[in-house]
Formats: sequence, structure tokens, C-alpha cells
Amino acid sequence: MGTGPGKEVITCKVNDDIGVSASCKVNVVAVSGQSYTVGKYRYKVIDANVDGTGTVVITGSTSNKTKTIIVGNTVKIGDKIYKITSINVDAFKKYKNLTSVIIGANINTIASNAFNGDKKLKSITIKSKALKKVGRNAIKGINYKAKIKVPKSKFKVYKKIFNKSTGFKKTMKIKK
Repeated sequence: MGTGPGKEVITCKVNDDIGVSASCKVNVVAVSGQSYTVGKYRYKVIDANVDGTGTVVITGSTSNKTKTIIVGNTVKIGDKIYKITSINVDAFKKYKNLTSVIIGANINTIASNAFNGDKKLKSITIKSKALKKVGRNAIKGINYKAKIKVPKSKFKVYKKIFNKSTGFKKTMKIKK
């Protein structure tokens, strides 16, 4: 039996001489570098600390036919909660039906090609005030009239981050 994060019931031999066995609960935490599916999204653990805290990157969805992507602030893997800090390279690339994206408060990186080729993507809402980098071609090929809503306090900074190299076009709007 394979174990995943969370409480697992494992049968243990207490004393092999008399053949007594007992059940015990063992807390299995997520492993750095390991991928997990939670709900309709896939994640890869970046940091998994012994105390169960850490960070993950969202790597995609279980279906590329979804219309809305919601990248939360955190994800529960097993019985521990991990911060979602970035959107992986090619995570939602060429999702033909995707029209809107909401990006959570802990995201600091949107990697290259994250939403590349999502022609129907018209609305991106960024809740994060920690965004430092938007990768090359991250939004290339999204709807040419797309609107990107950002926190008011980060408007000027994010306007610079979303530039030509990210796929941003002059017909797109960044708004508070």
C-alpha cells in the first residue's frame, strides 16, 4: 500500500514472537519535489518542512477544458497547508476554453508561457501584492482586449512587469 500525505492507518507488529498486531496512525507529510493533485489542480511541492509548512507551485489543471482558473492562496495536502507561491512554466498553456483567471495573494512568479495561447482569456485578476516576475510569453496569445486587474497599491509596478516580453499588447488594459 502506497502512502500519501495525511493520516495513514498502517498495521504494525507490536511483538513478532507472539504475533500481536495493532493499528496506529502515522502522519505522512508531503515531500519536496513531489507532485500532488488536489481537487481539480496539480501542484509540485517546492519546500516541505518537518513541521508541515512549506510552499508549492501550481503546475496545471486536471482538465484543459475549464473556463475559469482560481489559483488560491494556499492548498491543503494531507493535513498540512502550503502556500501557493508561483504558477509553473506552461501550467495553463493552450487552454482553449479559458476565459478568466484569479491569482491568489501569495503568488510571486508567473513563469514563462503560463497562459500562452489561451485565445479566449479576457480577464486576469491578481490579488497578490508580492508578484516580482512575469516570465517570457506568459500571456502571449491571450485575447487582445484582455483586462488585467491588479491591487491599487501595485498598479505602477505591475504595469512595468507586464511588458512586451510577457506578451502584453497595447490593446490590453491594466486596471486598479
